[in-house]
Amino acid sequence: MKSALNSAKRSSKGPKHTKGAEASSEAPTPVTAEALRAGITPAIVAKIKAEASAAAKGKKPSDLPVPIAAYMAEALGLAATIAKYWHSSDPKKVPSLSRFAHKLPESTSAEILHLVDLLQGSRDKARALVAVADPEVLARAKHLYRELRVAAEFDADDGVEDAKDQELAALKKAHETEPDSIAELADALASFAAHASTYRSSFATIPDFDMAMLDEAARLVDTLRLRKTNTDATAGMAAKVRDVYLALLDQRIANARKVFRYAFRATPEIVREATSAYERERRRAARKPDASEGDEPIAPEDTSGDDVTDDDA
Repeated sequence: MKSALNSAKRSSKGPKHTKGAEASSEAPTPVTAEALRAGITPAIVAKIKAEASAAAKGKKPSDLPVPIAAYMAEALGLAATIAKYWHSSDPKKVPSLSRFAHKLPESTSAEILHLVDLLQGSRDKARALVAVADPEVLARAKHLYRELRVAAEFDADDGVEDAKDQELAALKKAHETEPDSIAELADALASFAAHASTYRSSFATIPDFDMAMLDEAARLVDTLRLRKTNTDATAGMAAKVRDVYLALLDQRIANARKVFRYAFRATPEIVREATSAYERERRRAARKPDASEGDEPIAPEDTSGDDVTDDDA
């Protein structure tokens, strides 16, 4: 009888809820990318366009503390996190982010998503604008370069050490490796064509050497260099557009994280959702003990001469 009464008392109190279950029921519903994208209104598009037009300067990808691909992924995550905590089911436990709308507008999520789209598009455009010559022009230029180089070596091999040998030695040193870009090919072709023109009378005596190649080489050099110059100018403009979008995106990310740090200062686990996982991992790695004594330190990769395009473009 006593057991039955206890059972009845428990039933009247209702089922027990574990803390985990309670937390799960109170957890905000994750926001989908589709829902965020639906918030990109014509007004937001016009706003971003106006800001981009008025922007004084941009921000280069190399100025970011994280690789740009990771940065864009974290930006999308932040946009979803803003929407996730915009309204709280229990404001006494977790404040609604909407209370700080005067500092962080609700449109920020959609603006971030739109800027990520624009940034990705401008990066793709800048990377696609790589100088690519007509395959036939490129093949002909390479052929002429090799022919002129072989002919120069044959012409200089006369058993007499003179200025011609010294000039050829300097040319070969300047072009030790096979040209691997349009600019390098144009430079190499121009150099050996100029050398052949200097010693035109001597080259004219080389059997089967077509002197018309000298004029053709000059035309090909102009073609290659003009294509490179025009493409570089267009790619430079695309990079400037990319940098403006990046600066606008960075402003919104910095502002959102600042608001999160204050609004959820009592719940650091929520603040973590809004901050950079990449930077946290980098700081964690930096705090690890140094390599044991006696180990040869690994020199950092030298990228001082690199003109970065993947994570810079």
